[in-house]
Amino acid sequence: MNQGFAIAGSLIFLLLHHFFSFGDAVFIYLLALGGLLFVGNRLGWFAPSANEEDAAPDVPPDPRLVERIRFNSDGLRFVGRQNGKWYWQDAGGLRLVLGSCNGSLGPVESDPDVVSYCRELIDFNSSLVEARRLESTTVRGIVCVMKGDRRPGYVYAGRLHVLLEHQTVIFFLVADEQGHTGVREAVVTTEALRAGVIEIDAGAGKVKYWFKDRYDPKFDARTIRSIADDESYDVRFPDHPLARIRGFLRQIEASLTILSTRPLATDSWPRDDALADVATSTTIH
Repeated sequence: MNQGFAIAGSLIFLLLHHFFSFGDAVFIYLLALGGLLFVGNRLGWFAPSANEEDAAPDVPPDPRLVERIRFNSDGLRFVGRQNGKWYWQDAGGLRLVLGSCNGSLGPVESDPDVVSYCRELIDFNSSLVEARRLESTTVRGIVCVMKGDRRPGYVYAGRLHVLLEHQTVIFFLVADEQGHTGVREAVVTTEALRAGVIEIDAGAGKVKYWFKDRYDPKFDARTIRSIADDESYDVRFPDHPLARIRGFLRQIEASLTILSTRPLATDSWPRDDALADVATSTTIH
């Protein structure tokens, strides 16, 4: 369904750009999209799918391990703790959950197939944007980014698993498109058409070469990675949920530390509302 929205939106934007300047076309496109969202939300067209994952996996937590985790949390506000998991949130609604479990949640081979493992973490309604090993000289793990269907936009999720000897540290981030969606896709569509990267198949009503799985060109699912999901566009759209998830994953990856012993009771980590009661928060799901 979202692929159809993306294609239709791109074609409408191109049609507007044919008759108006780029700036006027963007304004008219956003104005029309805003009206569609208002009517759709009032009529219940865009209710989120009930099977989309919106929190960290429900695994047996080890709170003693979580207490030893440290990372650069700049840009995130600590919200609270619940059931062995710790929660942060950024100004745009992105949610970060830190937890742990016994055992290994990741491939343990010397040359792991990270892509196949990460594909098993998602369902047919989602797609894999990227999967790779954790870039660290001290610990091993995996990083993956996923994209799911949440009309009229998309929901993005990121995972960072640190694989210890008998336990796994789990960072789970999730953020969805809010407000005016599709601006990143519209701009990329215009540039890709001019560069000949994609083509419009008027007969089939499709944009050729727009949807492309990064690891398997023949891969098919309800939601598929598009060329607009390429990391090179993140710097131009820093507020996009995909760019924010990638940014926080890199931030965590570069600063992650695991203390050798449990911290003292006077330790100030995490900052801000360290004693907040997450059970009373309406922002954590």
